[in-house]
Amino acid sequence: MRKKSVLILVIAFLQFNGQAQDSLREFRNRFDVLPLELNSAFSEISPFVAGKTLYFSANRRQPGAITYSTPSQEGNFYDVFSAEKIDSIHFSKPAVSKKWSSLFNDGPLCINEQGNAALITSNQKDYGFVIKDPKEQQQLKLFYASSGGREWSQPQLLPFCKGPYSYCHGTFAGNGDAIIFASDQPGGFGGMDLYISERVNNEWSTPRNLGNKINSASNELFPFVCKNGELYFSSDRPGGAGGLDVYSMVMKDSLTAQVKPLEDPLNSASDDFGIWVDGEGASGYLSSNRNEGKQDDLFYFYKILPDFEKEIKPKTRFCYTFFEEASAAALDTSGLEYEWDFGNGKKLKGLEVQHCFDKPGTYPVQLNIVDRSSGELFMNDVSYDFVVEEPKQINIICPDTVAAGSPTAMDASTSLIAGYTIKKYYWTFDDGWYSLGMRARHKYLNTGLHKLKLGVLAVEDASGKEATFYSEKTILVVK
Repeated sequence: MRKKSVLILVIAFLQFNGQAQDSLREFRNRFDVLPLELNSAFSEISPFVAGKTLYFSANRRQPGAITYSTPSQEGNFYDVFSAEKIDSIHFSKPAVSKKWSSLFNDGPLCINEQGNAALITSNQKDYGFVIKDPKEQQQLKLFYASSGGREWSQPQLLPFCKGPYSYCHGTFAGNGDAIIFASDQPGGFGGMDLYISERVNNEWSTPRNLGNKINSASNELFPFVCKNGELYFSSDRPGGAGGLDVYSMVMKDSLTAQVKPLEDPLNSASDDFGIWVDGEGASGYLSSNRNEGKQDDLFYFYKILPDFEKEIKPKTRFCYTFFEEASAAALDTSGLEYEWDFGNGKKLKGLEVQHCFDKPGTYPVQLNIVDRSSGELFMNDVSYDFVVEEPKQINIICPDTVAAGSPTAMDASTSLIAGYTIKKYYWTFDDGWYSLGMRARHKYLNTGLHKLKLGVLAVEDASGKEATFYSEKTILVVK
């Protein structure tokens, strides 16, 4: 839906999972975006997932159906369609959802998490009868329906939808006891703004503008609240990638959180809007007209690189306490002196000493017991090879100093995490590049200090639960 058609809708509608262990491929985006196979030559917008069902709005022509049109809108009206999920981008053949579709524009549809309440955007109507006034026909209103587990109730116009204004694109927030929507009612900051209405004593409150941190002099549309409480919406405000862009803000931190555009390629130079995001924010669906020469289509997106939660700091010194057990149990050791020889020129005296090794390896350790009165060797008590094992940590094996412009090999094959099995490896370079796999190769172009981050996805051996860990290393790039 290009900008012109977006505004028509605002007014008239108001309108992969496996990973090669040694992949050396580099890429620049943390997300990948894929078109759905159900896209057609018509416009598909505003995806919403409820269980295994994908709902969306489309202006497809239906075989044997009557096509409706008015002078105020070009083309077919939008209906709500549904399709059953096969996998992330494959669905059953879409069909019109008769419950949510009427003679005029219908959608987007939103269903609460409990599955017993729904919001549907439709043209102004006295339900079952379309208002005859052409201006009122162009207005969009929000309708609410509930379900007792079997049948949905007849959608009812929400009481705050008053006057010659549009109220559209409703989404549930909180536990379903609040609604966020777009409206051009008076008192906003310009264009369409986002508002919130809360249910108090089973009645919806007078809508409250979400303020100028979210709203602007441009249009704010298509809000969606993720399960984690993050608000997503689209806006054509200046400074975006182009057309409508998707923005987000953490609602629970509204005093300190900032509104930020989603990164490339979620936003494009075209219109990107009508987003649905899963509970963790790692994947979802959106509508966009980014494919040149095509109408609005539906796209699936997923995060190639997860968010890494737990840092494992590299262990660079390996310290141990040594003591002579037999002598420690003796009552009188005052006439004896204990000397530990660690085979690297380092000697320590004491019945109990602490020594640190610089790296893993095998070290000859010897304990000599000397008679203090004579200074002569009393006993060569212990002599053995002490093994300093490789630590169970994320190991980034690569040079500390590299030449600019030369490919540098990175290796994580010795990485271990106690109690976990590592499944995937993710490399993040601070010059905007990423790579997947146990091994990577990267060419730094700019000299100076660069931070290299290696993240892993691991499965806990005891519980089978997934967790993410990361470690960092600083590399000096020279000419």
